[in-house]
Amino acid sequence: MRRAPRLLVLVTTRKKPFIMSQQTSHSRSFSSDRDSNDAQQNNNNRTPAPFPNHRDLIQYLYKVLPPQKTDPLIYHDPFRYTSDQSAFVPVSSVVLSITPTQGVYKSLRQHSNSALFVHRPWNLDRSKLPRKTYVFTSHTRFDELITTGWNVPLAEALGIITHDNNPNSNIDLLPICLKGYKNDPERKIAMVGRFNSDLESIAAVTLLLSEFKSSDQIYIPLLNQPPSPSIATDSDLPDKPSTNPHPEYKLARPDAKIKVLASLNAFDEDVIDRVIAAGQKLGAEPDEIIVLTGEPRTRGLEHVKRRGVGPVVAVGHQTSEMWGIHWLARSIQREFNNSIQVSIVDEPEEPRIFTEPKHPRTINNNHNQKQNNNNNSNKNNNNNRG
Repeated sequence: MRRAPRLLVLVTTRKKPFIMSQQTSHSRSFSSDRDSNDAQQNNNNRTPAPFPNHRDLIQYLYKVLPPQKTDPLIYHDPFRYTSDQSAFVPVSSVVLSITPTQGVYKSLRQHSNSALFVHRPWNLDRSKLPRKTYVFTSHTRFDELITTGWNVPLAEALGIITHDNNPNSNIDLLPICLKGYKNDPERKIAMVGRFNSDLESIAAVTLLLSEFKSSDQIYIPLLNQPPSPSIATDSDLPDKPSTNPHPEYKLARPDAKIKVLASLNAFDEDVIDRVIAAGQKLGAEPDEIIVLTGEPRTRGLEHVKRRGVGPVVAVGHQTSEMWGIHWLARSIQREFNNSIQVSIVDEPEEPRIFTEPKHPRTINNNHNQKQNNNNNSNKNNNNNRG
């Protein structure tokens, strides 16, 4: 019986053509099946590469900060218009920052095979990036998942009951997620969770301040103290000065215990009302809830006072973002067994620079007028021909 001829596919490149057997469609080897199995076994026994590559980093960031259509993960792809195998380029360091600053570009130049993550990338100067530098970003998901809001790692660090740290806990005590913000009904804006054990008000405030360590602005209601413009001298609070812009605000029950944390990414009347309802489901009265947020909005503070909610700790917008940057840096190192060096740049956001157009508007207007005159002239000629 004649053996059917084997089908060969001719693949050409710019340099030199080569022949790939259809029997090994995903391999460029011409060895027998036995040799292929040996090669596969050798690949399985091969020592892992010292550094992960861009593909590994992208896949991990997709898992931690799932992108949206309006919030893509990859902001700058240096291989977009080339045929380079970017997925196999090793990444030895990652630079993280809230915004691109001069310190970011300097740090990238100091480390080879770097990638950049920025929370707000709109000031990025691509001309200052080293070649083959990926730039990743996350704005909405970052705010939603690793600042104040539905931040599970932060909740666990503060001793909130979650499914991960208390798998056998009562389901009625697990955190409640509040959704819906800025025409996005699915956006997570708050976590309302129960502490493992009740805390004194001053202990709860100190716990939050010690977690964030520094702040742009801290608002703390008075805790069993007469009205005072400042509580920085209290020995139970951290050494960093913390001002209270509303000294007349007092707890509804000065001796109240704190049972529930409300971590908010939005701070208005509606959110406060929803927090109180969620706190009641977790067995807490309004004055047994401590509120953590970024910026203290005036309307939110006034509504908190009307409803008798417990202490409000506003750590500042940039401080909450820096918490997320530090957490993401540690998370990347854990994921890749410390094989990636991380560098955090913490600098003030630089003002956006808008350049003037190359041609003044008057010249553009004259050009447009001339173009319109030519179009009208062509129309008149066509009508005359008709």
